Amino acid sequence: MFLAHSFRLRDPWQCEPTEAGGRRWSRVFHRPTGLEPDDQLVLVLTGAPSTTQVTINGHIFFQASSLSSAELAASQPPVSQYDLTAILADDNRIELLIPPQASSLKPQASPPFPYDARLAVIGHS
Repeated sequence: MFLAHSFRLRDPWQCEPTEAGGRRWSRVFHRPTGLEPDDQLVLVLTGAPSTTQVTINGHIFFQASSLSSAELAASQPPVSQYDLTAILADDNRIELLIPPQASSLKPQASPPFPYDARLAVIGHS
């Protein structure tokens, strides 16, 4: 297993406040070209609170990571990984729901995306 390629999901992220006072970040991305049949695609999210709800193509993910709980606790900022391989479509939608207590952003028209989101292609052959 090896990291074949990774790329950052930069703008355009859309941000909207939730009724509960949190934030909903969303973005669309296309299936990466050149994926081999046994490749794995992983979303790596850095800096988002551990209480963030991650939804991709309508599928809700629970926080997962290849790091141990001690490594996760020590990592600054927090890092989470989500395997998208089984649900990958040609057009994909990511939604991050940040609860109110974790949303430190002040209301503004279009705040910049405050986290690091990357897609990693992991090769198995």
